[in-house]
Formats: sequence, C-alpha cells, structure tokens
Amino acid sequence: QTEAQSGVAVDSLLKNLSHAGVENVEVIKRMYINFNIQELSVELCGLTTEDPIMSVAAVKAHILMKLLPDENQTKAFVALHDLVCDDLRLGSTDRTFRRMIGRASNNHTNAASRAKIAPNDSEVFLLNYTKNGIDDSREIEVKIGSSVVIVLPDVITEILNFINVAPIQVAATSSFRRKPVLSEITKSESLHVVVKDDGSEEFETCFESTKSDSAVSVKKTKYLVESSNMRLVLVDLGSMDSSGPFISTKSSSALTETIVLQGKMKANFEMTSNTASNDIVEKDYKIDAERVEIYTAKGASLQHPVSILEPAKFSIFYYQKIGEVHLTDLKFVTLTPIDLTISMQNAALASALATSISDSFSTNKETSEDEAERHSISAREARRIARLDSELERVEDIEPMTPSEHSTDVSVHVGQQIEQMRKLTRLKMTSPEVILTLTNDFQGLDEALFKVIAMNWVFGGELDYPGASASEKPCFGFNMNTSFLADYFDTASNRWEKFLTSPWEITLNGSRGPQSRFHSKRMSSTFDIESNPCHISFSEHFLVSAGAASRMWSVYSGATKQATHLVEEKVKDDLSKRRLSRSMAAHAARSLITTLPYAIENHSGINAMYSIYDDPTQYPLRKSSTQFFQFELFPERGTGGVRKYGQDVKHKKSLTIYIGKAEISIDDMDSEVQKPRSAHYISDYKTHVFTSVVKRGNSTVLHLSSHVEMYNSSSLPFRIAVLGDDKVHDLGIVKIAPKSTSVNGSGGKSLLKESEELMTHSKFGLPAPLLTSFMIDTSETLCLQISPVLKETNDFALAGMFNLPPLDRLVEIATSSQGEARRVIEVSCSPSTRARNLSSLVANVCCKVTLVDGAHPFVQLFIEPRVVMTNRLPVSVLLRTPMPHTLVSSNSDSGGESLEHDDDSKYTTHELAPKDSVEVF
Repeated sequence: QTEAQSGVAVDSLLKNLSHAGVENVEVIKRMYINFNIQELSVELCGLTTEDPIMSVAAVKAHILMKLLPDENQTKAFVALHDLVCDDLRLGSTDRTFRRMIGRASNNHTNAASRAKIAPNDSEVFLLNYTKNGIDDSREIEVKIGSSVVIVLPDVITEILNFINVAPIQVAATSSFRRKPVLSEITKSESLHVVVKDDGSEEFETCFESTKSDSAVSVKKTKYLVESSNMRLVLVDLGSMDSSGPFISTKSSSALTETIVLQGKMKANFEMTSNTASNDIVEKDYKIDAERVEIYTAKGASLQHPVSILEPAKFSIFYYQKIGEVHLTDLKFVTLTPIDLTISMQNAALASALATSISDSFSTNKETSEDEAERHSISAREARRIARLDSELERVEDIEPMTPSEHSTDVSVHVGQQIEQMRKLTRLKMTSPEVILTLTNDFQGLDEALFKVIAMNWVFGGELDYPGASASEKPCFGFNMNTSFLADYFDTASNRWEKFLTSPWEITLNGSRGPQSRFHSKRMSSTFDIESNPCHISFSEHFLVSAGAASRMWSVYSGATKQATHLVEEKVKDDLSKRRLSRSMAAHAARSLITTLPYAIENHSGINAMYSIYDDPTQYPLRKSSTQFFQFELFPERGTGGVRKYGQDVKHKKSLTIYIGKAEISIDDMDSEVQKPRSAHYISDYKTHVFTSVVKRGNSTVLHLSSHVEMYNSSSLPFRIAVLGDDKVHDLGIVKIAPKSTSVNGSGGKSLLKESEELMTHSKFGLPAPLLTSFMIDTSETLCLQISPVLKETNDFALAGMFNLPPLDRLVEIATSSQGEARRVIEVSCSPSTRARNLSSLVANVCCKVTLVDGAHPFVQLFIEPRVVMTNRLPVSVLLRTPMPHTLVSSNSDSGGESLEHDDDSKYTTHELAPKDSVEVF
C-alpha cells in the first residue's frame, strides 16, 4: 500500500512538471457574477410599434451566479420583487382586467402583519440552482410568492399569432450511411471512436460499438417548488365585450364574472436519468396542496365571492421507473373533506369559460367559401393524380436496389431487436368524505336541489399491459368501496329531507386475466357488485324542482344557441369577435334575471325604510313599490360565502322594517313563509300595518299592507279613490294582472309570469292614514269609488261608489260561522254627466274579511266582471251579445277578434278560440 501511494505521488509530481522541468502550480479561483436590474421590460407588438399587444416587466431583479471550481459546483440565485404582464391592446383600454400577471393584493392583511413579513417572502419569485460537477446532479429550488395569474383568452390568441412561425421546408434526405443513435445502443454496449490512418495526409474515422461491463452512470435532478397563496383567475369575456342588444340593464351585472382558483402548494420532483443517453429512467413526484379553494367573484377587486369548493388539503404521489418493467404508480389522497357546491349559473359560467379558452387555442385556418372553392380540385384531376401515384409505386417495385441502398437503413434491423417492454400502472385514491350539493339559481332563483355525500371512499386499480411480442393480452383489476348518503330539498317545508333513508354501502370489484380455474390462456372478465339495501324516499316537490331546473337549462341552452347565431351575424368580418361569440351569447342568456331571491312589497300607503341582517345601512322603501334584494353569504373556512339551505343555515335571514318610530322585525324570512299574517301597531299613524311572507315566482316576498287591499281580477284597469273629509282622495290605478299561462297543461303559472305579476302592481293597499278615522270610529263606513279606464275614452267618464261596512260589522262577517266571510257588492259605474252618451258599466266587488291575531279585521276587495264565459270546445265559436261592455281575454296571439255588424250596431260579435274567455260588465 505504501508503494502504491508513493507511485501515485510520483505520477502527480511528473504531471505537474512542464517540459522545461518547472513545476506547474494551478491556482484555483472562484468567479462571482452579480446583476441588479431595477426594471427589465419586453413589449410585443403587431405589425407596427403603434399596435402593441402586451408587455412583460421584471421589477427589481437580482441575479447572482457563483462558479466554485474548488468545490466543483455551480450555483445561481435569482430573485424578482414583482413580475408584471399587462394587456396593451388599444381595443381593451376600457376593460376591467388588463393585468395578466402581478402580485396578489390581500386586503385582509393589516399593517402589523405586513411588518412581520420576511424580506424573502415579499419577493414574487425566488430561484436557487446548484449543480454538482462530480456526479452532474442538480438541485433546483423555486419559491413563488403571493401572485395572481389572469387568463384572457383573446390575449392568448394574439400571443399565439405573434409567435406562430411558418413551417420549415425539410430538404431531401442524403444517401450517406446513417450512424446508429444512442437510443439504439443497448445497455451492454458502448460507443467508441476508432481512427484508421490511410496515409500521411489522410485518415478515416468510424464508429463501432463494443461490449462494456462497466455500470451505467446516472445523474439526479431535484426540484423543490413552494408557493404562497396563488390565484388563477378565469375571466368571462362575454361580460366584458357584451354590446348591442346584449348589454345588461342591471348595474350589478356590469361587473365582470370570474372563477378563481386559489391555494398553496409544495412539490418535490426527483428525476434520475442515464448520463450516456440522457433518458429519464426514474421519476418520483410528490405534491402537497393546502387551502385549495374555488369561488366565483365579480369585478377586478373580486367582490361578492361565492364558494364552489371549500378549502381542501390533498396530496398526490407519482412514481415511474423504466427498467425491465415500465412501472407507474399514482396515488391521490385527500386529507380533509371535499365540500363542493355547484349551481346552474356556475355550470353555465364554467362552460362559457371552457369554450372561450378552447377557442383561443384553435387554429386560424378559417377560409372562406370562395377561397375553399379556389383551392379545391376537380374529380378529373384527382383521378389523374391517383394514376400517377400508382405508376410511381410500380416503378419503385421493379427497380433493383443498389448495394449501398441495402446498407443505408439499419433501423429495421435494430428495431427487430427492440421489444416493447411490459407496462404496469397502479392507481390508488382515498377520501374521507366528499359532499356534492347542486342548486338552481337561474333567473334569480336560489333553491337547493339535492345533496350527495360519499363517506370513506377508497379506490384501487392496476393495469398490466405486456409487451408487443408477448402472447398475453392486457389485464386489469380494480376495487372500489364507499357509503352514500343523499338528501333532497323540500321547497314546501324549506328543509332538507332524506332521499336515502339509510346509508347505502356499495363495493365494486372487477378483473380481467387468464382463467386460473381451467389453466387456460383464454381471458375472462369478472365484475362483482356487493350492495346493501337502498331505501329511497322523496316527495312531489322534489320532482317539481328537478323538472323546473331541467326546463330552465333547456331554455338557457336554446337562448345561448340563438344568441350565438345573432352575434355571429353581427360580427361576420371580425375574427376575434367571432371567437368570442359563444361567450357573449352565454353571458346574454345568463343575464336573463327578472328578480332576486328576496323582495319587499309595500302596499301600506306609508313610506318606510328597511335594513338587512345586522347591516346598519337603511334602504328606502317607498309606498306602492317592490324592492328586490339578496342576503350576503357568510364565509366559513374559505374566501367566498357558502350557500346554506334549510337546517344547515347558521345565520338567520333577518330583516327590520322602520315605519316612523316603530320597528317591525322579521326573525327569519325563510321560516316565515306561509305563516299567518301578523299585525303591528304604528303609533305615529294610530293604525296597524300587516305583514306576511309568501313564496311568489322566484322570490320570497315580505308583503306590507294596511287594513284594506284591492285586487284587479278583470281585464280592465280601474282608478281607485277614497271619499272622505269632503274631498276625493285619488289613489291611482289598479293595473291588469298578467294572464295565467299553462306550463304543462296543469294550469299553473310559469316562474316568469309570476315574477311579472310581482313587479306589476295589480293590487295595492289603501293608505293607512286615510283609514285612521274608519278604524277608530267603529260605526263609520268607508266610501270607495272605482272608475274603469276604457280605451275609447281618454278620461274617466264612468264612476261608481260603494260603502264598506263599519268595523264592527266587518268583525261579525269574519267571525260568522254561516259562511258569510265572503260578500259580493255590485257596483254600477255611470257617466258623470248625462250629456255623455255612454252606457253604464257594472262590476262586482268581492269582499273577503279575515281576523288577524284574533282582533284586527283585514279586508281584501277583488274587482271582477259580472260574468266570465270560457270556450271549452275544441273549435272556435262566435258569440253575439247586446251588452255594451264586453272584453275578450285570449291566451294566444290569434283569436278574441271583435266584429261590428252594420245591420244592428247594438250587437257585438266576438270570435272565441279554444280556451278564450269573454268578460261581461
């Protein structure tokens, strides 16, 4: 050993001696390269610099490189304080979103918390790179700070057009002998260069592969990626570029709709590659994600967030090894419950976003019909080309190959020696709990449909694919076990009801492989399903809700197709607009919102104020008006508010009404639905105001009224007035109620019709101040006047009066046990002066009286025609009548035609289509 060490020392000494006998002393030096860049910006432009597309700027960049030969290492460090990418196109100057990449602002972080942030945490990008020269291994560490990436599909299209390069024409292949590539050399062979001298001035080199018993050298590369709270914002371009007839009239819908993906991640990537061939032989990936959430928001500041996926934590493991067996192992584990709430608006928005993003990556090879016809070939030319091709093939088959051509292609012989290796893929997935809730929020509706819960979900599978030379066929095996719970939302009781009365546990096993029983190579597939009894219970309200949701989606799909056609017709010559036509159409269809989930109707005749939940802000509520609103969703674990329904609601939807000094509190709007009407004393007006909460159309409505309400159940509008204090108090006109249209033959009203009825004041309450003396003096009657609004007269030529019974009599009517709670008063409306040549009109006023809280009478007056005749025949009929005031009510566009006859002007003839009605006054 001593002799060996001395020999090595002598060899090293001889190597360090130069030819002159002088010792060569190597001085190893380190090199440091440091860059500090305040700002580095790159701008992409179109045909000219006056047509900018986008700009990318690195702010406060620090780059440090270290060359360490003594340690045989190379290190690099890169830090970016901010990375900014802006949309500079001239057509997007008025857009809400113009910044595509930047720092994420956190409005919830106070100054004290920001002071505690470390300097490195304030950087948006950090990179540490280390290369070891001994084994050529690399370690790369990347840290990404709080940043936001905004996806604008039309900008992506412009960038792809900018970087699009015409295909390079590849020259014909030469006839030189092809050298074997590294991938064709087996692991037991190595490549050597052999130099053969042919003369004093000439030499020849060639390659030959020789056997080698040395071990295969490998190198490892490690990546460590760690990110803070990152956001990926998907923007709906339809709401940004809506124009023409698709501009929404609601200010709330002017905000751009977005879907935000947010979360933190820590990933480790290790790759082992062959040094000689540079092929990766082993991969080991691990990704840990936490607080991953998805929510919708509006505007650049991401207002009104609504949660889709509550914050979740999961891990992904991926392992791949290439050897005699190509092994792939994938594992997915969720460490927290997955709570997913999908609404129909979310599904429509996600579909529109996916369409716009896919359209942005589509090719620009869109030619017109004229251009296609110009490049098309005739049938005769096609046959001629086919004959030429067959002749060329025949000549190639006859022509003998030269010796050089026999040895040109060695890939055939090499390919015969390479066999496709066996591939084995394994998949495992586990989750403690998965909750899926589906809601319907189309057209301002806000109702839950159903909820499915999968408990202890476990899945495992394996796919074995043998090589091409093997006689076996692919085999697989899998198993899945879980337990399901399901609830449906009952709109009648406003509660979740059990759809599955007991947990439904199911186990599914499947396999495919050779028959082991008969020792045969024939493949057999086996599927085994083991299930516990499944007990289902539901009501008709669930079927009605599901049917309404299905019809709404059908209406949305049809409206989207029609709107797409309209947009494409308007922007035929604009390719960028045509790409966004489907997004614009989908936004227009989603914007068909007539109401909001909640509303307040003020028919008390008194101006009031109201506040929502614990918000101190008071909003005006004028008399004879309807105010729509919605309760803010309360966030739980995530950024966005969570939709809660029924018994899952933790915050009651309370409401407070302010009338003078009095306060009327509604503890929970949802629980007050269909409850009896209640009375509230208003000391400032010495009268009572009645409240009731009803479900009407898409909205839950809080109805405010006085002691007397009037409804118009006819096809004529009427002006209402109260006579008192020696004067006539004009109250206004009771409008015509919307027609009842049958949805599916059941005679019920559609949601749009009910919403229209809610916004159309076909009823109003008599002002409470005018009823003060009527309610105090129990013997005083109330005189009312009604005047029909006729088309042939511009003024109110006809008027009729009737007296409402005194308060004591109203209480007797309400408490009567002889069925006298409903009375009909016949009112004759005559001309105000005899000089007017008009016939009198007679209408019926139906009076219905109920007692509220056992003491306060509440009167409902319905104005109705004297007679209503409906055509129940399947054919049209003619109706001839001498009555001067008859009106036809038709459910269709055709029908209901009135004809005057010359022979007798006193008679009027009406043509009634099936289901049409005629009202006689």
